[in-house]
Amino acid sequence: DFSEASGCDVLNHPEWIESPAAGAASAAWFWRVNKCNEAIDQGDFRGCQAIVNTGGRTTPANRINGYDERLALWKAVKHVLGIE
Repeated sequence: DFSEASGCDVLNHPEWIESPAAGAASAAWFWRVNKCNEAIDQGDFRGCQAIVNTGGRTTPANRINGYDERLALWKAVKHVLGIE
């Protein structure tokens, strides 16, 4: 789907996705297509992480790879930005 959306044939040229620009583009595409901002805007960090790791918002936190570390980093970033 990313190949079609971006116009870049990453299926036949997977090395392309290894560049920082392409990696960021594919991550941004995934974030948008899977509506991760909606989860974050609602304060649903666990739901967003579940989408990224498992494709669904209802996955238990203990099944989300690296959840505790991500949550700690998210809280630290929010503190630095003065959001929380």
